[in-house]
Amino acid sequence: MATATRMAATAARTDLSECINRVTYTGARVVLQRHHKDAAAIVSMGDLKVLELVEDLLDGQAALDVLAASPGSIPWNEAKKQLRK
Repeated sequence: MATATRMAATAARTDLSECINRVTYTGARVVLQRHHKDAAAIVSMGDLKVLELVEDLLDGQAALDVLAASPGSIPWNEAKKQLRK
């Protein structure tokens, strides 16, 4: 697992090209700080794709959990009646 480098947002603004190159070519992660608190991160496209995949998997599992907990389908005529209320 890559260790994140922390940097003040103002420093990153000055050296944005360097930050992007470090992330792109070394896979480093750069955490931007405001007032000494973590505010944002610059990560590689590979890391972003992994994060999005994890989010998709969690969303899919949540949907399966909802479906498993549902009582089943409702006939269309019954659904229309409930929606009119």
